[in-house]
Amino acid sequence: MVLLLDVVSRSAVVRCCSPAWLLAWLLGLLGFSVGSLVMQCEGQQPRSTSCHALAVIAQWRRVARISVAALVAMLCGACGTDQPEARSEPMQDSATASGQNSSDARITVPASYTGAGKRFPDVDPDSVRDVSTLGVASICLDRPGRVTINEIQPEMSTGEIRVEAFALVPWDSSSDGSKIPLSHDPAVFDRAVACAPDDLYARDKGAAQVALQLRVRKVGPHTAVAEQLVLRYTSGGHPYEFSLRWSIALCAPDDVKTRQCKPLG
Repeated sequence: MVLLLDVVSRSAVVRCCSPAWLLAWLLGLLGFSVGSLVMQCEGQQPRSTSCHALAVIAQWRRVARISVAALVAMLCGACGTDQPEARSEPMQDSATASGQNSSDARITVPASYTGAGKRFPDVDPDSVRDVSTLGVASICLDRPGRVTINEIQPEMSTGEIRVEAFALVPWDSSSDGSKIPLSHDPAVFDRAVACAPDDLYARDKGAAQVALQLRVRKVGPHTAVAEQLVLRYTSGGHPYEFSLRWSIALCAPDDVKTRQCKPLG
């Protein structure tokens, strides 16, 4: 019995059910020892007290062996084995499991871009301003593809700024983007080339990058400052977000306390 359990303990089943098999192995070892002692008591007349005790233990050993065998079968049946059917469904990576795909085109910026922004002094309550990132900050795709920008949301540090409309401006546009109509509808960003290298003379820079044109409103009378713009978009039918380091400060009249509104120099 000990030899049989030793062989089984090396199988795939034992790797899953090792606690139960360890118990069975110990019981088998105990049973082997008790059986050897019982054989030594055979033929003794009258039997000693220790031999009577060993006889009782031997009876209980048979019952315990059946019980442990049933326990091992139940535990091993519950935990299963290392058979191929246990791996019938492949694991998905975290991006796929969260409704995204690693092959989708993603919005990014040139590697040299570290952030920029625009401030407007003396903005009256509930006033509107148009702001463009043209010539300063651009976005591009990490691979050829097509994305749809559904919303641009300012990430506020103080006050409230509302983006009422936006558009994509060609990076090589000769105008400042003011003539491009703004819309509340999603904007499609489709590019056949990926983000251009950080080279001022790169030929495909205009083909890869676009700027943003926004119409923003300062809600309320107080200064409103957005530290960055969050672009919510879809690519390949999956939702994504990209945070563009572009700050907007709509300063209330006579505000000289807010850091972004202090006079330069």
